[in-house]
Amino acid sequence: SDQEKVWPLENNVVINFEELFALKRERNEKMGEANGGSVLLNQRYSSELEAGRKLYVVGNPNMADARVVMIGIRNPAKKGNPLDDGLPKCAEVWANELRLTDFDQFSGEAAIARVSANLADFATVSLAGSITTPGWGALESSISERQRETITNVDASAQVQLDKFIPEEVGLKLPMFVGYSNNTSTPQFAPAEPDTPMEVYLADRTVQEQDSLLTISQKVTERKSINFTNVRKEKAAGGKAHVYDISNLSATYAYTETNYRDFNTEYDFTKSYRGGLAYSYSNNPKSFEPFKKVGFVSKSKYLRLIKDFNFSLAPKTVAFRNDFDRLYGERKIRNLNPEATVAQPPFVNKSFTWNRAYNLSYDLCKALKIDFSANNRALVREYEGERVNRADDRGGAIYNPTTNQPEYSYELHRDSLLTSLKQLGLTTNYNHSTSVSYNVPLSKIPMLDWTSVTARYTGTYDWLKGPLVQPGVEDTLGNTISNGQQIQLNASLNMLSLYNKVPYLRDINRGKSSKPKRPTPKKSNLDAAEDPGEEEKKEKKEKDNKVVKGALKSLMSIKSVSGTYTKNRGNTLPGFGGETNAMGLDLEADRSHGPDLFTYGAPGAGFIFGQQEGFSETSKHFADYAGNEQRWVVKNPYLFNPFLRSTSEQINLRASLQPA
Repeated sequence: SDQEKVWPLENNVVINFEELFALKRERNEKMGEANGGSVLLNQRYSSELEAGRKLYVVGNPNMADARVVMIGIRNPAKKGNPLDDGLPKCAEVWANELRLTDFDQFSGEAAIARVSANLADFATVSLAGSITTPGWGALESSISERQRETITNVDASAQVQLDKFIPEEVGLKLPMFVGYSNNTSTPQFAPAEPDTPMEVYLADRTVQEQDSLLTISQKVTERKSINFTNVRKEKAAGGKAHVYDISNLSATYAYTETNYRDFNTEYDFTKSYRGGLAYSYSNNPKSFEPFKKVGFVSKSKYLRLIKDFNFSLAPKTVAFRNDFDRLYGERKIRNLNPEATVAQPPFVNKSFTWNRAYNLSYDLCKALKIDFSANNRALVREYEGERVNRADDRGGAIYNPTTNQPEYSYELHRDSLLTSLKQLGLTTNYNHSTSVSYNVPLSKIPMLDWTSVTARYTGTYDWLKGPLVQPGVEDTLGNTISNGQQIQLNASLNMLSLYNKVPYLRDINRGKSSKPKRPTPKKSNLDAAEDPGEEEKKEKKEKDNKVVKGALKSLMSIKSVSGTYTKNRGNTLPGFGGETNAMGLDLEADRSHGPDLFTYGAPGAGFIFGQQEGFSETSKHFADYAGNEQRWVVKNPYLFNPFLRSTSEQINLRASLQPA
């Protein structure tokens, strides 16, 4: 036909991908044979097909990542080719179109199951599972968007009240949670040869090789966890609270393990251990009022200030909490290069922290309240590197400063860990806040009971450790300390109560006349004739009273007035050479933290409770006092962080008005 004259059928080139895949597999199998030394990865490997067609493979091509197709025309050299005259050639090449046909459009399958059961009143168990196969996807998804792996999910969890197996009169609460999940993804195509189906990749291999290659090719995420949350002994109903009650204690423990592996990752696991021990004592202490029953004091309203004098001997709340958080993880990359024989060490990520929190609330009296809270974050030091194996003493190492060589020993690692715990860890951050509030008893004075004044003082302190240095190395940067002070005054004036102290004004506010009306005797005709202007005077007087009352009501439209005054100040000092031992103070008298430093008692009780000035008679500010008059600051000319001072004041006034 005319169409075949323009484009003969011989011009059509049909490329069967399966032939390319088969050629690559054939080459790879010969490379793996004992006598396959003549077949190399970087040299061409050819195969002849029917009609004089030839296929070549070089390297490790992957059709799954193919993005460009090239058409090449090669003019071979004359030597070795008798059909070539060696002269230049001129050719015209047409490339009509590129088609991709015979798509594999098989569909996938999916299934899901879920079971939940309550086992009486002591346990709830949940099981769930799902599976999806290659080809699974949404109805509108294209072939390239559909799933290319078999994914299985298994989830199991149980919440168990273990205290149900303990006599109820014991009062122990022991909740437990157990969880397990597994997500396994088996690829449709082998990760080592992404254009080769997994079943073809595993064919003609031994059972052991198939299992090993399948395990390496899978992507598996596995999680395990067990938690005991808020384990405690409940106090008996109606029982009196004591500071030594075991019911004041509660404990928490949580363990979580995550394991991951895939084709590129040999293993990646993380183990997390969390434990907490808390103590909380809440009390309603008795308030002593020594003058309440004194006769003449209790009867006089002018002695109410003495009558209501009170004090308390016990704190209202005492609480502290210890939280341990230990994390250990290893990640090792799989060696995919057979020629690489050097062992690859795993990447290790581990931390061990000990956080402590303290709270104290003490109402010295009903008007004076003190609140103190502190937080201490400490680092428990342990060996660097991998975990130490008890059996062969291999794993994490500590470097001997004398020999500068690593030392592996399970006993040394255990002893160093226990020593760090006995020393309460290495504190990296400490902060506390002290708040004192006082309700000024002006309302107990009869003439001032329309006023309310509250004063509050808050002092904060923060200690932040500088960069960690090796033992024996001089610390030239020091730590950073800062404090803050807030003074707040709140005043409230009940103007209506003030107005009502005047009877005349109280009657105006209540809408009453100042004097009760008296019955007026009837006048005789003779008296009325003698005093004709009496009625006019009375009406004028009532009119004047209305004007006065209106003016007073306008003046008394202010019903309440309140105001707040707040002043904030703070200091920040870098390069502080001291540590923190007790409430932020450095009490290590036998230890010097560096040349020309002696920080016993630093930074002083005043500073940790918010003092801003007046540290000595000659110092200008705290940096002058700590650096020049005391030996508390490291001597480093390259310490560029400045000493900072801040001050701010704020006044707010509010009034409530009611129009007359």
